Amino acid sequence: MKKYMTAEHRAEEAATVRIANIVAHIAGLDLDTRIPILPPEFSQYLIASDAQVLIVPATVANGNGRSMVEKAMRMAKCDAVMVHIIPGGNGSRGIMFTIARDGRVPVWFPEYSSRVVDGGFFFMPVANPLGPLFKLTNKGLMSSSDFDGLHFDGY
Repeated sequence: MKKYMTAEHRAEEAATVRIANIVAHIAGLDLDTRIPILPPEFSQYLIASDAQVLIVPATVANGNGRSMVEKAMRMAKCDAVMVHIIPGGNGSRGIMFTIARDGRVPVWFPEYSSRVVDGGFFFMPVANPLGPLFKLTNKGLMSSSDFDGLHFDGY
């Protein structure tokens, strides 16, 4: 984390936290508001302990990189969804997700976009079209091997 954050960094961080909250709301996650599971350095992470998933607002300024997320995943024994705001070519910004599955060695799936289909919140691979789909529910993060019958029809 940078020692001194600029107004631009603070605005980006606030936007990323807002998007992380929206993701949790759309997916129907019950966020843990009791005594913190994680130390204060992870205070921005949204924890859905029933779903065993962390929603991580990640910016360049806040230092929430893979090593920090893996540390939190080991402590909480959860999967993670990192939320990134990325600059577009024409000055616009987009949202990109990185998925991390918990395990002895976490497995990372970078560059995912999101879609809401029939009330379900899905993550689709952008860089690797053959990569797995993911669905985020209040029961956890499921990969495409856990569900079937989903067709985006190119949309």
